[in-house]
Amino acid sequence: MFDKEALEILLVKKKKTKTELAKHLGINEATLYRKMDGQSEWKRNEMLLTAQFLDEPDLTAIFFKE
Repeated sequence: MFDKEALEILLVKKKKTKTELAKHLGINEATLYRKMDGQSEWKRNEMLLTAQFLDEPDLTAIFFKE
């Protein structure tokens, strides 16, 4: 299960926006919002690009919340 709140907190902490993240992922904002709301699956490369964008080596806790 995806932890939307944890990603939003990390974006704020890193002073990044969802718009910037969507652009980095090469998707539009609506697609990002669907992913964050659990309506669409995250692809592996999108997870890796998100970690790169946020300069975080491991986002397992966010993408695979128990």
